[in-house]
Amino acid sequence: MNITINKEDRVLIASIEGRLDAATSPDMETQMNEAIEKEQSPVLLDLASLEYISSAGLRVILSLAKKVKSSGHLFMLCALQESVEQIFQISGFVGILNIAANKEAALGQM
Repeated sequence: MNITINKEDRVLIASIEGRLDAATSPDMETQMNEAIEKEQSPVLLDLASLEYISSAGLRVILSLAKKVKSSGHLFMLCALQESVEQIFQISGFVGILNIAANKEAALGQM
């Protein structure tokens, strides 16, 4: 898994590539928590290159969403691949997280 974290305008954008599972989620959680604490801004997770997510990855995303929302900022996901989107649907996360079709649509809502 690779994470690229950038800031566009006032939005912290993290692009996640590869697999987000029990082996990689602790690293993602650490990197994202550091960036969220430093930036104090809305957060967008770009999942266009995320190939797989496990329950451990879902837990990290939910934890990050709660952290960002509790600080009064918007948390969004975008560009879910079909297999990843299915996991979000099965887990019920589509009903509790803001998800946009692509990065441009997400940024337009932020």
